[in-house]
Amino acid sequence: PDEIKKLSTLRKLKLSNNRITGELPHIISSLTHLEDLSLANNKLTGTIPFELGSLSSLKILDLQNNLLSGFVPKEIDSLSSLRELHLDVNDITGIVPPSICKLFRDAELYSFTADCDGRPPKLRCSCCTECK
Repeated sequence: PDEIKKLSTLRKLKLSNNRITGELPHIISSLTHLEDLSLANNKLTGTIPFELGSLSSLKILDLQNNLLSGFVPKEIDSLSSLRELHLDVNDITGIVPPSICKLFRDAELYSFTADCDGRPPKLRCSCCTECK
């Protein structure tokens, strides 16, 4: 909802386990002070908005166990403060962009879970810390 942009100083948005449905609203990118976006275990659909790459303070992005599809947007590589990225148990496919793996190599990102196990894996990831 558009009202979310009124929460411009919000640091944590933890709405896991709430049976939330629909697409992840692009308006979340207006929460420029957000450090923790945890929306795990809901029924979110659609793709991961590339606009999330503008959340420069984001340390935790937890979108695991939803119904998200598409690919991992390259813009996630702009999240230089990111420490945890959880994308597992979704329908995300393709290859994790090497620029996101660079966050891991630079010791910024220390936990990255995704659906990179299986034959063939849904998501090819050379830097995930755990494949499910």
